[in-house]
Amino acid sequence: MGGLRAPILSPTGAGLFFERDGALSWADGLLVPPDGAGEPMADVLLIPGLVDAHVHLPQYRVRGRFQEALLPWLREHIWPEEARFGERAYREGVTSEFRDGLIAAGTTAALVYGAPSADTAHAVLRDLAPLCIRGGDVLMDRNSPEDLLRDTEDALETSRQHAEGYGERYVLTPRFAPTCSPRLMAGCGSILAVRDVGLQTHLAENLDEVAWVAELHPDRRSYTDVYAHFGLLGPRSVFGHCIHLDDQDLQQLADSGSWVAHCPTSNIALGSGRMPLERHLAAGVNVALATDVGAGPDLSMLDVMRSFLEVHEGAAEVSPGQALRLATLAGARAMGEGSQRGVLLPGRAADVVAVRIPGGVGRGESGEAALRRALFAFEGRYEEAIAGVWVAGERLR
Repeated sequence: MGGLRAPILSPTGAGLFFERDGALSWADGLLVPPDGAGEPMADVLLIPGLVDAHVHLPQYRVRGRFQEALLPWLREHIWPEEARFGERAYREGVTSEFRDGLIAAGTTAALVYGAPSADTAHAVLRDLAPLCIRGGDVLMDRNSPEDLLRDTEDALETSRQHAEGYGERYVLTPRFAPTCSPRLMAGCGSILAVRDVGLQTHLAENLDEVAWVAELHPDRRSYTDVYAHFGLLGPRSVFGHCIHLDDQDLQQLADSGSWVAHCPTSNIALGSGRMPLERHLAAGVNVALATDVGAGPDLSMLDVMRSFLEVHEGAAEVSPGQALRLATLAGARAMGEGSQRGVLLPGRAADVVAVRIPGGVGRGESGEAALRRALFAFEGRYEEAIAGVWVAGERLR
């Protein structure tokens, strides 16, 4: 048994729950009805463990190396670093730092990209415990550096083996359409159709990328339609960015139940543009928040939440409560953990973060207002905002 006593702010199925005199209790890693006992914490707000719906493990050490656009950034910084990640000793060091960074940021679950080496799936799915992680090795078989290319059939066979070994935790990860042949994408679609695994990739992040896809697939109506053609859309698929889409694309994503990982800090860093959140939501597209490290400069989902509020102010109706929902429950649903995580309710995993509130939650102050204060008070130093992190009831920070 364990527990905490402090103000609580959590999304619920359809709304937002705030309790000033809150209490949480857990047993065997799961939240249970509170019994009033537990450690009291002052000047904090208890929220569900944060969930990152799109993050690159092998890019952790090169985060913040911004470029004027996506494709030059990949060539000059990312692909050389991902080649180094294939070396076991280097990979182990980065993975340990990455895990510690997630915990320090209050991220308790994440959808993670490995590198273009089959064994990086193990780094993602074994070596980041005890965090809740889903993900896989990156698949690329064309238009990439020679040392990162995968043989198409070998990549698909390895993916089948990983799907067998890891089950629903394994996520097919074709990097994006320009670096994946039609044969590779069709093979991913076939695996997705028969196995209970997920899929993650990138979609319409940058205008040069969109133009490149149009050149490679002149027979398809759009970038989104390329993925639809190969059977990659669906409720177990998460598409990063999705900035430059038309109404038909958005409707395809909505109708298929696909997810969009919205990465505002990354979009700013690479000059990709503002994702038109209002159009996505109006079309009924599922949206979750993500850091996209290494294009995103920091693993902090609090930083992403603040950026979300700033980026969309005046263009879409946004609030701290909405940001919290997209960084917790929506992210959990996107990665297939929606019935287990993302809200502070009995029966869910006891994944909890204590966020410092300067001066505590004020008398008469709402939970959303207190959260907004924290998001802006700790800008640039979000590790100081995290007072405690629990995963399945075990304190990690």
